[in-house]
Amino acid sequence: MIGRMVTHEFIHPEEVRFQLDVDTIRRVRNRLSRLQLPKWTDYYINESIIDGEQWSVTATYADGTVIESGGSNDYPPRFGTVRNLFKPVQQQFLKD
Repeated sequence: MIGRMVTHEFIHPEEVRFQLDVDTIRRVRNRLSRLQLPKWTDYYINESIIDGEQWSVTATYADGTVIESGGSNDYPPRFGTVRNLFKPVQQQFLKD
């Protein structure tokens, strides 16, 4: 699994690589399947907020299918699950 995190300064994006054990991979797959990524729209936006958070998710499935979605201050249902999946990786990245 390869993760890529861009710092809030948007100056020097860095790629973070990490290995997952078999049980963690199974849990991640189960959580991602419940998100129903194929049902997400291409872009979510809350136009009433001028400054805030932009995000994007790209998922590539084993069959080659690619799902891309993003947004600005608006999110698909259960987006918190995506954040929670990558918190340990983010914490490790910020320590280094």
